[in-house]
Amino acid sequence: MTTTFRNRTTKIEWTQHTWNPIRGCTKISAGCDNCYAEKMAKRFNKIKCEHCGGYGIYKNNPDIGCPVCGNSGLSTEPFKPTMIPERLEEPLRWKKSRMVFVGSMGDLFHEAFPNRYIELVYEVMEKTPQHIYQVLTKRPKRMIEIVNRLVDKRGEPFGNIWHGATVENQAMANYRLPDLLRVRSILIYVSCEPLLESIDFRGWLTRPQWGKLNNRNTRPYEVVGRNDLINWVIVGGETGPGARVCNEKWVRNIYEQCQAAKVPFFFKKPGRKWLGDYGTGLLYWGTNRQWPDIMEQKGIKNGNNL
Repeated sequence: MTTTFRNRTTKIEWTQHTWNPIRGCTKISAGCDNCYAEKMAKRFNKIKCEHCGGYGIYKNNPDIGCPVCGNSGLSTEPFKPTMIPERLEEPLRWKKSRMVFVGSMGDLFHEAFPNRYIELVYEVMEKTPQHIYQVLTKRPKRMIEIVNRLVDKRGEPFGNIWHGATVENQAMANYRLPDLLRVRSILIYVSCEPLLESIDFRGWLTRPQWGKLNNRNTRPYEVVGRNDLINWVIVGGETGPGARVCNEKWVRNIYEQCQAAKVPFFFKKPGRKWLGDYGTGLLYWGTNRQWPDIMEQKGIKNGNNL
């Protein structure tokens, strides 16, 4: 299935909207080196006072004080993992269905965020089955612990939540995918952003099958085939200052693996340092934006349906 969202509120091509009840992270692998979210946090540089909740302007100065209460408790690091509880209920106010990337400015499963706060995020997602949520992490071990416990409690996977992990190279694929594939999810996906080398996904790819929509839309679909392997692959080169090379051969290799397994392949963009054809090759790869068939089960056939 191929579609383009015409009413996106984000520049992230593989989603329609972002929701950030958290912000911040710490670097744990090579893909983090040029983190776009960290750069954005420092660019817009508004940080929350740990004492009164007021906002100040980030300056690399340990003596900075809060403009609201004067307390010196303003963090000097704008990308420090931070909970934003005032944003928790945002999805409850969205009337129209939308595809939502959860935590685009951080990692929901960072060890700094308490289990209970993550559970509150999942409670909001469960209360809004009209939306599709995309949860992406570099910490799938913790995702297993929390998500599987919640699934055990409710008796079935969340019908509107996709779970994914970032795998930028073979080492991270080998390290993160065994854990990701243990998460009990209606759909499993990977994001190879930034793609730093060719990755062998053989044995980890499958195209699941879905049954009919639940009439009450509380469970958007039912899995009738395997969903313990990767169901969707996103690939993209690195952007921004200091971007590293993305080789067209690496992209083509992953694309061919997906084609052989009949798994949707989404090519986001070549990045700033594309080693390949900037003519027909680039245009060709740019047309490969495939989505899981599951979207059709929710009646999403093009961007105007959301």
